[in-house]
Amino acid sequence: RQVLKACLQKDPKQRVRDIGDVRLALEGAFETVVTPAGDTPAAPKVEGPRWRRLLPVVGTALVVGAAAGAVGWLVARPGPGAVVTWSHVLPEGRFFRNTGRPVLTVSPGGESFVYNASGGLYLRTMGELEDHAIGGTEGGVLTNPFFSPDGRSIGFFLDGQLRRMAITGGASTALAPASNPWGASWGSDGTILYAQPDGIWQVSENGGAPEHLIETAPGEQAHGPQRLPGGEWILFTLAGQTETTRWDAASIVVASPASGEQRVIRTGGSDARYLPTGHLVYAFENVLYAVPFDVGRLEETGGPVPVVNGVRRAAVTGAAFFDVSSVGTLVYATGTDNEERQLVWVDRAGQETGIAAPPRAYQYPRISPDGAQVALDIRDEQNDIWIWSLARETLTRLTGRPCGHPTAAASRT
Repeated sequence: RQVLKACLQKDPKQRVRDIGDVRLALEGAFETVVTPAGDTPAAPKVEGPRWRRLLPVVGTALVVGAAAGAVGWLVARPGPGAVVTWSHVLPEGRFFRNTGRPVLTVSPGGESFVYNASGGLYLRTMGELEDHAIGGTEGGVLTNPFFSPDGRSIGFFLDGQLRRMAITGGASTALAPASNPWGASWGSDGTILYAQPDGIWQVSENGGAPEHLIETAPGEQAHGPQRLPGGEWILFTLAGQTETTRWDAASIVVASPASGEQRVIRTGGSDARYLPTGHLVYAFENVLYAVPFDVGRLEETGGPVPVVNGVRRAAVTGAAFFDVSSVGTLVYATGTDNEERQLVWVDRAGQETGIAAPPRAYQYPRISPDGAQVALDIRDEQNDIWIWSLARETLTRLTGRPCGHPTAAASRT
């Protein structure tokens, strides 16, 4: 305060001319030297303006203030710190939809996340108390939302197409056909990777002809591709079995489209993501694990450590309902895809009428053409397809082995 006052003095003799005066004062140029009696007399004491006499103290305060500011800046930078957790509860009557594929994604900067639920995609910004619907995502079979690197756009799959749109909503743009997607990621190089039953594909963020980068063998299924730093290698999950536990027995692999080389990083786990901290995060059962990973040598450098318990998983795919931003924000859904549900009729006015079928982990109900039966994928002990007879009110198992969701011509209601 004294220095600033001195800079604003009207009297030129009392005004600080430039920062050179401040530097000289800090170096003690205006201080007097007191000599003991009998020594050479000291030079006459020059008092000088009051602000110069105060500068050593003021200078110390400025240095401490600058240091405190630097510490605050360092603390604000991404890095280890106190863990802060909070929850977002879906409003009553809203449920995750199309849960065979990933249902949520977090923006690269960690300031917002998007989830897929009844009624469309919903955006929740960390600084707001409520989420809001993204217009233009209400209808169709929409799955697997994922953010663009700048956080301004969202990608997803809708009715057999890979599409993108602004995070603010509106019309979406078709980029490529994708009849059966198994995870996707949007790279900083302007390309989008996505998995299909025949392997991993790539397309420009602006659309165009997709390129088949990695081909899978018959009986194999790739899931969740992500391009690693450097651009040559792609990280993904590869499952080669048909049992319901195949994703916990799957391999986390990297492959080079240029050379065709493929390396197994870990066996046991799925939906792996590489983080800028030098870790892989992956799911096994309902637990997220993190393991140190050397992206240059393409190998783990330590053992896995559990990060979060109780993460929801898709019942028949490798999808775990979580995502991690580039600054370390983790978003995940809790619960299980095998939760018991009650079958109901819903009329055009939205009124529900209960069906006498017992509560079970129902998925993908399909009504027969004559309206007398409903095919149901039940995800509990057997994970089979069952038939509910509306007239006899009986439930009969149709299959005795794991299989995909049933298909049937649906009658209008």
